[in-house]
Order: sequence, then structure tokens, then C-alpha cells
Amino acid sequence: MGTAVSLQPPPQYDAVPPVPVIEHVMSQEEINKTCEALYWKSAGLKLEAGTHFRGCSMPAIYANTYICEIWYINDNRVRRHEIGHCNGWPADHPGGIFPPEDNPWHR
Repeated sequence: MGTAVSLQPPPQYDAVPPVPVIEHVMSQEEINKTCEALYWKSAGLKLEAGTHFRGCSMPAIYANTYICEIWYINDNRVRRHEIGHCNGWPADHPGGIFPPEDNPWHR
């Protein structure tokens, strides 16, 4: 799978969410299927060969309560990334931070 990079949310989004979070820890294969179905297929897109998702998130209303549902591989950095989205971090990742262990310029 190669080296995986996990962009972390900036401090204002890196906190315990104010809404309930439903978490699903899955295999890489399951994540690709789930996230591709949630995001790409609905837009008529297909995941390119050699690329993969590490996680995804989706806000929802369940039993009249706003929640955030996240799917991710078993990696706390990916979990933090997705929880950042639950806290309102936009999909274009403004202010994202590369952790030192993932930053190729930090070695």
C-alpha cells in the first residue's frame, strides 16, 4: 500500500465533536467500497486504479438528532482527520497539518 499520508485538521477542528459520532473501523477493501459508494458513484465517478480511501465521513439526521458517521481504517490519524470533518472542517482541507512522521520534508 505504500506510505500513507494523513493530513490532520487545524486546532479549531481537532476536538471532541459536539454531536454524536458513529464510528466504523473497516479493512482497506471495505473502506474503498463504502467511501466510493458514498461519494464517487453518486457523482458518476470511479476510483482510479492504484488509489484508495483511508476514511470518509457523512453528516446525517438520525431519530431527529444530528449525528456524524465516520468510516476509517484502523489508524488514529485517519480517525482524527474524519472527526475534523464532523467538526465542520471543509472537504478542501484548509489549514491542514502534516504530522511530522508523514511529512517527507521533515525527515
